[in-house]
Amino acid sequence: MAESISIGMFGPVAVGKTSLTVQYVSNTFSEMHDPTLEDYFETSKNIDNKVSKMTIYDTGGQELAYTLLNDTIKDSEGFLIVYSVTDPESYEKVKGIHSKIKSSKEGLKEVPIVLVANKIDITRMVSTEQGQSLAKELGCKYMETSAKTRVNVEQAFAEVVKEVRRIRIAAAAPSSPSSPNPSSPSSKGKKSCKQQ
Repeated sequence: MAESISIGMFGPVAVGKTSLTVQYVSNTFSEMHDPTLEDYFETSKNIDNKVSKMTIYDTGGQELAYTLLNDTIKDSEGFLIVYSVTDPESYEKVKGIHSKIKSSKEGLKEVPIVLVANKIDITRMVSTEQGQSLAKELGCKYMETSAKTRVNVEQAFAEVVKEVRRIRIAAAAPSSPSSPNPSSPSSKGKKSCKQQ
């Protein structure tokens, strides 16, 4: 039986959120840019031998639209925060977007978020090291993609699905009456944008 997962695409305007989504869902790319207010796509994918029925919410990047995104955040279980490696300003906006998602998901121990550095097929102005450093600071997974050449597009969406699955399993596990030992091996290296 297929699992259902909802994913929110967030990021500033013109970073390639729609292009990534369309490339993932229909394996096509268009040079034309039509700013999105909000849309959604549905697809089913086999990820690690399990079928996921996905609803992908493609949000607009306009600053004024951010006040309208609370419902999308609440409806989404996993998130891709996208910036363009050609646009340092989009990189600088990631923390604010991350903070908005986390505050809307207040009360959850972990939120499945993958930081996506898009447009790696074009001359970059934001380095891989900068992206990795920000992802580490936020406690997120990190992927570099090209919607145009399809590099790591499947992998980015698969990564957020895997994070959703991992957190679902952890949430469903019976809680131990005693506090876990923070130095135990099972508690190390398990960050996925945890609530601070």
